[in-house]
Amino acid sequence: GTSAGMDFAVTYATDLFDPSTIVTLAGWLERMLSAVVLDPTPAVGDIDMFGTGDTVLINELKAAGYPYIEGKSGIGISVLIPSSANEGSPLADPRVRKAISHAIDRKGLAEARGYGVVEPAEQLAAPGWAAYLEDYQTASYNPDEAKRLLAEAGYANGFSTKLIPAPWVDKDTVVALQQFLKQVGIQAEIETPDSARYREYQTKGWDGLLVQPWGYFANYNRFIQFYFLGGPEGFVSMKKPEELQRLWDESRSTPEQDPAKVQAVHRLLLDDMTVIPVSAASRYYFMQDYVKDTNHMNWASWPWWTPAEA
Repeated sequence: GTSAGMDFAVTYATDLFDPSTIVTLAGWLERMLSAVVLDPTPAVGDIDMFGTGDTVLINELKAAGYPYIEGKSGIGISVLIPSSANEGSPLADPRVRKAISHAIDRKGLAEARGYGVVEPAEQLAAPGWAAYLEDYQTASYNPDEAKRLLAEAGYANGFSTKLIPAPWVDKDTVVALQQFLKQVGIQAEIETPDSARYREYQTKGWDGLLVQPWGYFANYNRFIQFYFLGGPEGFVSMKKPEELQRLWDESRSTPEQDPAKVQAVHRLLLDDMTVIPVSAASRYYFMQDYVKDTNHMNWASWPWWTPAEA
């Protein structure tokens, strides 16, 4: 008989996307599905262009020699988000959060699990961003200093906590983080929630350390608002520094982004170790030789491009 076709609906966050953007995205998806239905024979390698943040796949496609685009607007920073707002939690003590930062061998982790794509990150901004601090003394890998700080905070024998990765985080990376913490006396149980449960942790609270990649915003003030000051992600168990709102208000008061002001906001977060940066990774777009002028990675965020000009 005749095919009845297929219906689908798109659920999206209205504070992140305009309806017109979703209509456009849905149209691209519909055209791709239609093309596959009409001719299901092409191999994945015949696709005109492909975007991904999967480090293993990126490494394989680079090794295969495909042309690619990488840009600043694709950089994301992975962080540990402590439940520092929970009364009585060891993670409420900034010395403990700093000790955790000292416990992490970022370079070793990037070499082992980054596949040439992931870089160590000790700040909440990448080089080239307005907020990046060239002169900042970061809490880099130093297990002895981590143990000293834990003892100073009253946890000479360590403590128990949880590592709770977002569902899309590489699980072997989380196991490596678990081992780094164990070496300084912190016993971290790994919990792997599904998306619904993880969302519940973000918005209703958690106990331990969330493990999550954060995305890029061309304006650092927007980055701060989205992740720290009432954005849709929530992170209700993360305590924010008292001065954050004031510094952010001052920073966003200028018509153009003021590097000195956004750096002041960034420095406050690093001094407080509000979250613990771990690694930075870019999104890549791979294409066939004949694909030109897509303008991927040229603007404020990686999904923006010009398909009509490609």
